[in-house]
Amino acid sequence: MKNNINLLPKKTKEEVKGEKLAFKLDFISAVVLIIVEVFSFSYLLYSEGLNTKVVSAQTEYHKNLSNLKKFTGTENLINNINQRYADVLLLKRSFINPLDIVSALNKQIPPNTSIYDMNYTYGGQVSFSCSTQSVLDAAHFIYIFSNYNPNNKYFSNTQISGLNIINSGSNESVTFSVTTYYDGP
Repeated sequence: MKNNINLLPKKTKEEVKGEKLAFKLDFISAVVLIIVEVFSFSYLLYSEGLNTKVVSAQTEYHKNLSNLKKFTGTENLINNINQRYADVLLLKRSFINPLDIVSALNKQIPPNTSIYDMNYTYGGQVSFSCSTQSVLDAAHFIYIFSNYNPNNKYFSNTQISGLNIINSGSNESVTFSVTTYYDGP
């Protein structure tokens, strides 16, 4: 007979199966716990990154808002200057410079013709007296200021009144009054 001493405790198959199942469950639990920890750590890092981006975006937003307020003030100032400049141009157009009128008259008036007693209004109406040395010169003046003359770019609605012809031998003179509107260049 053999007498052997068995130092290992005797376990039944069911106990071994139970231990194997417990080991598998412990292993699966450990793996699941590791996976949950990795996901939790990843989520924390991702949340921290998002939080950093939110703080950075808020800082950028406030910086842009501050710059926008400065720009809006500058834009309002520029718009105000542009509006005042437009008002000045409108005033300049409505108040005609007398030198422009005299210059345009000098360009249009034929030789041997002189003007005097010139008056004008800010609306562009010009009235003056005119004298020429002959009827032909007066007719030339009337043609130049005529509304039908295509070269007459500066004056419109010309009216001539008080035509006075003085003929004294070899000297002839014609005087008349002119009312016209300066249209400007």
